[in-house]
Amino acid sequence: MTTSDPAERVVLRSAVPGLPVADIERAVDYYEGTLGFARRVVKEDFAAVHRDDVEVHVWLANGPEGSGAEPYLVGTGECWIEVSDLTSVAAEYRERGVTEASAGGSAPEAPARYPIRDLDGNTVTLFEASS
Repeated sequence: MTTSDPAERVVLRSAVPGLPVADIERAVDYYEGTLGFARRVVKEDFAAVHRDDVEVHVWLANGPEGSGAEPYLVGTGECWIEVSDLTSVAAEYRERGVTEASAGGSAPEAPARYPIRDLDGNTVTLFEASS
C-alpha cells in the first residue's frame, strides 16, 4: 500500500546483512568466539548470529556457476554495525586478536569507524554515529 499520509506510512526498522562464507561452522565459531555474537540458527548452508540488537546472517557460497552462490563470492560481503561506544568495542576486539582492516578513503562527514574482516574476508565495519 502506498500512501502520502505520514500517519499511515510503513516504517523500515532494521536490516540484516547476509555474508557469503566458505564454511558455516567455521564462520559461526568466529562470530561467536571472537566477535562475541551468539548462535541463533545454524543449518548446513545458513546461520544467524546475534549480539545485542544486531543480527548477522552467513550463507554458504559453494554453488555451481550461475546459482548466485558461487565460491568466488566468499569474502565479498560487507556490512556496517552501529555501536554505542566504538572505543570500547575496538579495544575488546583488539584484546581478542582482531586486527583493524584498511578503512580506505575518508570523507570529513564520515563517522568514526573500526573496519574488520571476518575469516572469509567479509568486511564488518563498526561505527559510532555522530550526535
